[in-house]
Amino acid sequence: MGHHQGSGRRRDGGVRAAAVDRHRQSSVVEVAHAPKAAANSADDEIVRLVRSGAQPQEIRVVTSDKALTDRVRDLGAAVYPAERFRDLIDPRGSNAARRTQ
Repeated sequence: MGHHQGSGRRRDGGVRAAAVDRHRQSSVVEVAHAPKAAANSADDEIVRLVRSGAQPQEIRVVTSDKALTDRVRDLGAAVYPAERFRDLIDPRGSNAARRTQ
């Protein structure tokens, strides 16, 4: 993982990354950060981004969180389970790759 700075703690116990670039985008994947550290703030930011999208049905949210899945599906977005996405971007660590070794 990347270098982390700062003393802020995330809800999952990890250290927040420095607020150098709060929003990154490519033609394939968009990475955004919640504007503040609080319970469900990341989920709320994802829902806000889906809601503000011109074509929510074209948005795919990567999550395995049931509540977030329900929220973004209600807005028209598709959901891709986190484990399947990980297997897609890093097949060496996937269950399928381990079975073929």
